[in-house]
Amino acid sequence: MVNKRNYNLDVIKFIAACSVVFLHTEFSGVFGIAIDTLAAFAVPIFFMISGYLFGQSVDKERFIKKQIIKLSKIYLLGLIIYAFFDYLLYKKMYFTFDGLIGFFTVPMGHASHLWFLAALIEILLLLKITKLYKHKRIFIFITLVLFITGFYFIFFPANFISWKLYISLIFFGLPLFGLGFITSIYLNKIPVISKDTLLLSTVLMFIISIFVRILLIYTRTISFNYETTPFLLLPTWMLLIYLIQNPLNKIPNKIILNNLNIYLWHIIPLTLAQLIFNFTVGYNSEFSTKHPLYNLLLIAICIVSALLFGKIIELSKKIFVIDNSRNQLK
Repeated sequence: MVNKRNYNLDVIKFIAACSVVFLHTEFSGVFGIAIDTLAAFAVPIFFMISGYLFGQSVDKERFIKKQIIKLSKIYLLGLIIYAFFDYLLYKKMYFTFDGLIGFFTVPMGHASHLWFLAALIEILLLLKITKLYKHKRIFIFITLVLFITGFYFIFFPANFISWKLYISLIFFGLPLFGLGFITSIYLNKIPVISKDTLLLSTVLMFIISIFVRILLIYTRTISFNYETTPFLLLPTWMLLIYLIQNPLNKIPNKIILNNLNIYLWHIIPLTLAQLIFNFTVGYNSEFSTKHPLYNLLLIAICIVSALLFGKIIELSKKIFVIDNSRNQLK
């Protein structure tokens, strides 16, 4: 039996991709803290959805192989384009030893946001090697242990754990992926979540998260910037369950289905717009780059530009395939 596609998951991925753009802009004051806190749900929901879809797949070996190939192509394309972009801006290529380490955790330069793809590829490779999904109780146990350990290191950082290691595979990606996988397994046993319950938990955890973030800003000079993530995980997980329990079978706008392009390419227009602003208006302008109106306009430009850039790449691929086909026919 083939599961029907739930387009609610595409809609939330589009919102999450736009939220990533919000995270990469600089809103000032309490408003900025609120934006960063609320938008922090984006990457966790990406991992949870990936784990849920993996759990729903019939042939898991085939799913893993297909996703590794697909994600590796996207990841390498992103690294190449951003390496070229960095070279044009700074005449510097990020292929140093640190860059090789970053390839498996957090890439250097403007490709740093692609760490999610690296982590997801590593999770799938780990599952392919260990067959962990066949041992559900062990998978659940590992997920819980990594959650608890990861939360501990958030508030009590250890010198031997790099922040790159924390936000990638071990203490962030794998347990969140595991939570999505567990959700798919025990979905029928999970109580129905109402809108009121979801809204109440979101508001409550959002308030707690803002309080914690403000408190840590004034008590700590260096942090992971992920301190509030644990408090948002409950409403984020409940949101995923709610969207699964109330599926959308109608195909949404094509723009929503192209959410990946927003995540991949928004850094390019964002960086260019900031450079243009700094050269034309200046760093010390009264209309600062942290001004809400500037950032909202910038976000809109980034989303549209990223979608267009993604379409250009897709068209280029099609033209390349057509040209190859013609050459083979000659």
